[in-house]
Amino acid sequence: MKQSPISLTDLIRGLHQFQQF
Repeated sequence: MKQSPISLTDLIRGLHQFQQF
């Protein structure tokens, strides 16, 4: 798997922010 610019932590963080909305 190639390293993506977006990390898993970033994805989780975005999800958390989306839930907070």
